[in-house]
Amino acid sequence: MVAGHYGSVATLRKRSEFLTVQTHGRRSKGRHVVVLCLSQTIETRLDTPRLGITVSKRVGNAVTRNRVRRRLRELFRTGRAELPQGCDVVVVAYPSASAVDARVLEADLRRTLRRFG
Repeated sequence: MVAGHYGSVATLRKRSEFLTVQTHGRRSKGRHVVVLCLSQTIETRLDTPRLGITVSKRVGNAVTRNRVRRRLRELFRTGRAELPQGCDVVVVAYPSASAVDARVLEADLRRTLRRFG
């Protein structure tokens, strides 16, 4: 497995990459997540979008945060065809993301991602 990949999902790894997307990217708010999207530069352009997930301690304990992270990663993997190619996406989970059903979280994430498409 290549570093920076979870299965078939390319990921943002460095804090500087997250900060660049958060500073310069377009923002779209949902009920349970905030999605930020920034087109990759010519030097870093990839065939697939890259994902970064932020789940703070306000969401819950480590088990809860990891569950939310896994759900978001899987939703991104299955729905990345809806995203424009060559973009970096950062998903920030609200505390309510841990309490909702997976289907509700999926609907919220897809609705939020559609705004970039």
